[in-house]
Amino acid sequence: MRQSSIPLRIGSIEPALRYGYLSLTTDERFQKFPVPYPGKPISHPRKVLRKIGFMGHQRGEKGAAFMLKLVNSLIDAGYQIVLQDSTEKMIQHANPKAKLLGFVPDIAEEIAQCDLIVLPYSPEQYRAKGSGILWEALATGIPVVAPYHSAPGQWVEHTGAGVLFIANTHDYLLCFSNRGRLYWLKVWEVPAGSRGSRGRPIVNMFP
Repeated sequence: MRQSSIPLRIGSIEPALRYGYLSLTTDERFQKFPVPYPGKPISHPRKVLRKIGFMGHQRGEKGAAFMLKLVNSLIDAGYQIVLQDSTEKMIQHANPKAKLLGFVPDIAEEIAQCDLIVLPYSPEQYRAKGSGILWEALATGIPVVAPYHSAPGQWVEHTGAGVLFIANTHDYLLCFSNRGRLYWLKVWEVPAGSRGSRGRPIVNMFP
């Protein structure tokens, strides 16, 4: 019987995973693969932020616990929201003013209709885990908001195609007054400003 060898290449798209598994190979040939997303580049960059998208299979590690409140805040601030959930569970309880989508066969086409994609992911859960939504957005040319100290955040930082956030929406803001009083506020309760607003003094958020 004739034996034939099949060349096998082992690797990962995410650098953090590559370094984590590099010690398992004796010849250090655990490679870093390119992102397999050709994308559909938009014709021209967007100059005005109007439509914000939340895409993918919405679950706990992707910020599902507070996403609906975040969507409501953005709608109140005057933004158009696209909320896509492959499981269709979240959209049953979502604000009807948002564009609500279940499973879509071409997610890149929906991403291309947005001006910004938000990934309110848990930095701990996505420390080394990649995101297909992120890669589709980057390949399409749509900027992304992603968590700092995460694999998606590293891609955003490397490409310069978006914004990183540090505070998790489960965190608390602690503020000390000049009278020695301590106030706390949940991050997701911080109101979103409108596109033309100058912001709101944080002192007005406390009693």
